[in-house]
Amino acid sequence: MRVLKDNEIDKAIHDRWIISQNVCYNLPSPDIVARGQYSEIKATSYRPPFVEWWQNSIDIATEWNEIERMRGSKYK
Repeated sequence: MRVLKDNEIDKAIHDRWIISQNVCYNLPSPDIVARGQYSEIKATSYRPPFVEWWQNSIDIATEWNEIERMRGSKYK
């Protein structure tokens, strides 16, 4: 699992995605699910720029200190 480090990319993304080599799914956000609102998980032919997102993100397991630093500076 990775976390985006580029604020401009983060601002441009609204939907949630499950992306694999052969299929891509568009998902509702967790807060929509938590509120019990109606929504769908949909297979889509649209392919978001996964490689760009991956290259501009950091690994949650090995770079947690960097994520904490970024999170702290976001709220100051």
